[in-house]
Amino acid sequence: MSISGRIDSTPPLGQRAARRTLRLEVTGELNGSRANVTVHNISESGLLIETDQPLAVGEWFSLTLPQAGDVAAEVIWASHRLYGCRFGEPVGRATLSASQLRGVVSPPAEEARAAPAPVAAGPTLGRRIAAVRQQRGLTLGQVADALGVSRPTVWAWEQDRARPAPRRLAPLAECLGVEEAALRGEQQDSMVTKLVEEARARIAAAAGTSPDRVRILIEL
Repeated sequence: MSISGRIDSTPPLGQRAARRTLRLEVTGELNGSRANVTVHNISESGLLIETDQPLAVGEWFSLTLPQAGDVAAEVIWASHRLYGCRFGEPVGRATLSASQLRGVVSPPAEEARAAPAPVAAGPTLGRRIAAVRQQRGLTLGQVADALGVSRPTVWAWEQDRARPAPRRLAPLAECLGVEEAALRGEQQDSMVTKLVEEARARIAAAAGTSPDRVRILIEL
């Protein structure tokens, strides 16, 4: 789950070190304005945002979080439309567990790994990776660190803008706690094949013909 928000297009004039302001939809401060920011992940130390607004590494902005009030954040890395931001002071777990932010906050890695292994879902590899990661409660950063790649790389995989190298699929599946075959979608393909064969046999029996004369077309 992501949070929409709006960041000032330009910082206030007249102040050399003025900070922009990021208003999250969950705070009730968006007031119907068109969102230009998506918050993909948030933790005690910072957040990952996506925006078309040009932000510079080292730039600061402020935002309001439940139970924490105004919080300052610094842009510490940038990659295309993605920006990694670090809070000036870590926020507490109480803030992250507030109802407005529940669903975007990932539990600690220990808790995530203790959860039951989910079943990979989604029509593409990227969507399966995203679905399993979210079900496991893992952040982009945790997956990236486990595989020795960057956060934008994992994000690009999930958006189907890039594809993991074959040698990374096994470590990725292990990190996500699923079988590599499930991540590839092979189990899903096997299930579909089985259902089609069963349906072909039943149709053939009803029509008084052989299964090899039945053709089934699946549109996705």
